[in-house]
Amino acid sequence: MIYSDLIQLVLTNAPKFKDKVYQIKATEGPRILVPIKMLSELKTLPEHTLSAQEAVNEVSIDSIYV
Repeated sequence: MIYSDLIQLVLTNAPKFKDKVYQIKATEGPRILVPIKMLSELKTLPEHTLSAQEAVNEVSIDSIYV
């Protein structure tokens, strides 16, 4: 998916999913969009539930095959 297409999808869908988590299916795989006001809640989750390190590892592995 081209970056400008992704931006257009976000801008088009954001009003439909205001204050809700939603997913966009991209060619690289699903992209989860989280409203800014929910980020503080995510920060409180334990590492075994939502791992920043695991996310970095996943992105690193994905970028190897680009």
